[in-house]
Amino acid sequence: MKINIKNFLCEILILTMLLFTLTACTGGTDESKIKEKASSEIDFLESEIFKMALKYAKGEYNSEDGLDWESIYDESEILNESWSTVVLDLSKLNIPEEQINGLGQDVANLVISISAQNEDELFTNLYSIYSRLPQIEQVYSDDTISKSKRELKRTVFLAYVYAENENYEASKNEIQNASNRYNEMMKDTNYIKNSSYNLNKILVEIEELKSAINLENIALIRIRFVNFIEEL
Repeated sequence: MKINIKNFLCEILILTMLLFTLTACTGGTDESKIKEKASSEIDFLESEIFKMALKYAKGEYNSEDGLDWESIYDESEILNESWSTVVLDLSKLNIPEEQINGLGQDVANLVISISAQNEDELFTNLYSIYSRLPQIEQVYSDDTISKSKRELKRTVFLAYVYAENENYEASKNEIQNASNRYNEMMKDTNYIKNSSYNLNKILVEIEELKSAINLENIALIRIRFVNFIEEL
């Protein structure tokens, strides 16, 4: 599971440059199809990020010797391997280069921190990757519902990361931001019309997570975080 950090970062940089070059040499691809494909890829990245976060919160990575870093590393490699496909499509949508480079760097940082078995940086790096997704989606997508939901999850995820890092004051601020954001979303008739799940249930999950954060009880926070992500 050991990797050469310098070589790994160089490979990420070279791959990004090659992908931009290839993109510049190809054209004529239907933009709507690229947008649809990019959205599917962003959904996939989100799914993989939360799969790792929820397995950690549920204790599924626990072993007799601590965390099962081999399993965590293997799952982070799924993100790393999918990144080259994602960046190729995003570069066709005029996503700012700094966002794409930042995404690649965040993926690299995640793999490196896991390789080093640095538990303190695990969630910080997972969140850094996820925080790029709403920003990228904002550039090309007209789906206001998807963007609102992803931004809500970003805020809740940040509150959870702060709690895992025992920064409870920052966690309390972020979960309040999430509560305020969802109250605003519930005023959007288009959002209500197109949402198939129980809107009030989502608000309840946010409030229960807020209560757990106010108690500064990490075991309860993990349960409430899992419930919120699985409900949304």
